[in-house]
Amino acid sequence: MAYYKQTHYTGEPSLSIPSAYLKEALHLLILGTKRLREKYNFDVNEYENNITRKLVAAMHAEQKASRKYIIRVDIFSGTLSDPTSSTQLSEIDIRFTWDNYTERYLAAEAKRLFGKGASLAGPYVEEGVMDFIDGKYSRGHNRGIVLGYILLEPIGNAITSVKKALENRRTKTNEIPPIDKVQGCFNYSQMYRSAHTQKVTGEKIILYHMFVDLATPAISLILTLCLSKK
Repeated sequence: MAYYKQTHYTGEPSLSIPSAYLKEALHLLILGTKRLREKYNFDVNEYENNITRKLVAAMHAEQKASRKYIIRVDIFSGTLSDPTSSTQLSEIDIRFTWDNYTERYLAAEAKRLFGKGASLAGPYVEEGVMDFIDGKYSRGHNRGIVLGYILLEPIGNAITSVKKALENRRTKTNEIPPIDKVQGCFNYSQMYRSAHTQKVTGEKIILYHMFVDLATPAISLILTLCLSKK
């Protein structure tokens, strides 16, 4: 029986994603991006879908190496935008699942960002964040993830541009508190969090913004980390 047709499933869907699966998904994304950076160099013209394909392959490789399959990772998965209708389908960039109900998932949407010139922070919000607010993905869910692939330095400028884009669209995004940095998230320094009210359900959803530095050459980053530890 489909998740939205179960007897306890009344009105709009409501899913509280277990914190253990959220943490596992974020940790796997962090490990996957590390593998990604070690294996590939990306230029500013790289399509986000190509990056996502390689990121998912890196996460699968991480799971195989660690023999940890706590959570499943699928790419470009079709899902119902409206769980009460069988005609409104959307495609999730990355979907994390942990049981046999297809509507119990944690979605990750990916967008490109630049630290110079046109930052693409506007589309990051309009075509990324808003998909969660409008209920295209994760309708009624309490958590979601937005990945920002930063392809041009400075990294800080790209993140600041996203903050400004969110601030300028607060009435549209139904943002409750401003976006803020997440402390102590597996020592990942570029993780942020924002909270919003979904338009269709009226429920609160927390979005984790994971900014991925794909602009700094991996060898430069390794040298920087080594020097900072001395």
